[in-house]
Amino acid sequence: MSLPASSPLTRVPRAVAAIAALDASPFGVLWVDFDGNVGYANKHAESLLGWTPAELLGQKIPALATHWSVSEWQNSI
Repeated sequence: MSLPASSPLTRVPRAVAAIAALDASPFGVLWVDFDGNVGYANKHAESLLGWTPAELLGQKIPALATHWSVSEWQNSI
């Protein structure tokens, strides 16, 4: 018996796999919400930006690089 794609039992392993893939990425990865707050950062983002992933969580885009603004980021996405 297979579970429907919307089953919570199938969503959790997919989420874990997605995070594992982001962590393994050779590129810096940030997840940023619409307001410009960082909600996720992988280890390569640390080497690019000079902040640990824990320090990056909750930071706003302009705190990471002065040339970024939340409105410019929103318009580019």
